[in-house]
Amino acid sequence: PVSRSYQLRGTGPVDAGQLDLGSFAPIGGMSAPASDMAKWMAFHMNRGELDGVRLLSSEAYTLMRERAFPDRPFGADMAHGFQDIPYRSTLMYGHGGSINDFLSNMMISPELGLAIYISQNSAASFEPLQLTPQLVFDRSLKALGRYETPTVNTPNAVDAAKAAAGTYIVNRRSFNTFQKFLGAFAILPVTAGENGELILPGASAAPYEPIAPDVWENRLGSRLTVIRGEDGIILRIADSSGTATWERIGPGVDNPMLLANAIGLTLVFALTTWLGLWRRLGRRQEVTIFGRILSMLTLLATLPAFLFIGGFAFVNASASVFSYAQIFSDWPPAAFVSIMELATLTAAVGAGVGVSLFPAWVGSGWSVWRKLHHTLFALSYAVLAWQLVSWGAAFSTL
Repeated sequence: PVSRSYQLRGTGPVDAGQLDLGSFAPIGGMSAPASDMAKWMAFHMNRGELDGVRLLSSEAYTLMRERAFPDRPFGADMAHGFQDIPYRSTLMYGHGGSINDFLSNMMISPELGLAIYISQNSAASFEPLQLTPQLVFDRSLKALGRYETPTVNTPNAVDAAKAAAGTYIVNRRSFNTFQKFLGAFAILPVTAGENGELILPGASAAPYEPIAPDVWENRLGSRLTVIRGEDGIILRIADSSGTATWERIGPGVDNPMLLANAIGLTLVFALTTWLGLWRRLGRRQEVTIFGRILSMLTLLATLPAFLFIGGFAFVNASASVFSYAQIFSDWPPAAFVSIMELATLTAAVGAGVGVSLFPAWVGSGWSVWRKLHHTLFALSYAVLAWQLVSWGAAFSTL
């Protein structure tokens, strides 16, 4: 027997079904009681030994605990499946995760002699699972007089923060197929404070103070670490999870803000196209027959954009109701298929609208202002079509 999970709704907790067992995805599928997790943590606390029995050689365990890359020694990283996280004046490692509406976290600090496992049968917030190990470790660190993180003088902290400020996109995402589009808006704006701190959005994201060159830490013990290339240029930021880095977004065509702006502008010009029709109702218009036909085709051309943008907004807003088990056991979800098909239709129509620019100017009989509006609509629609293809939303696969 296993626990049942719950989703928190406006009327209270709603039964979300029991835990799905099985290898439905490589990221999860393990289920264990807390008593077994205690043995698992004791095995790691003793570096491969449990109850006096050596289960993994000391040499093998040492290799398992090593990080794969040396690019952020003072920041969080991965070490053969473990989140390896510098925390205040110590180091903790473990892993957190979820299956359906269950969340769990395990954190170990051999230096402090502490190992903590905590699980909950609701995905409403990961904060209790993140903060509980930290609070326990904090209590131990305070007793040892090591609660404060040792800091290094950083005289150029203000300049360093300004250099690190910018917009970043998470690297823990898909880089092809329709899933690339799903991760297009996983961005992180980072701003610089007056005294060299870095500020992230969100009420709980306390300012990150500089503690060493290219390293910032907030009052909760979370760190941000800048990763530079060989030429010293900032390439990405590592957050405090160890599981993700954030790539700096440049001004190029792969900037997701170009996609967002194309969506927004196309929606604005599509809406104003219909408003223009409403404004012209009952008025005599000196336009050609071709102009009337083009007007009708332009109105029809707005429909795929409306359906795609509205459908994507709806799926994005309701994404929290999807569980991993539902997604993986019934892949691809019907909602994703529909959005991809609408994106393909939108891209095809957007390219077609671009073709209408020349006849609109020479044979429609429209006013100059209407021609300019149609030009802006066609250009924004064409850019949207290009971006939908570039980000894997249109003419793609799942």
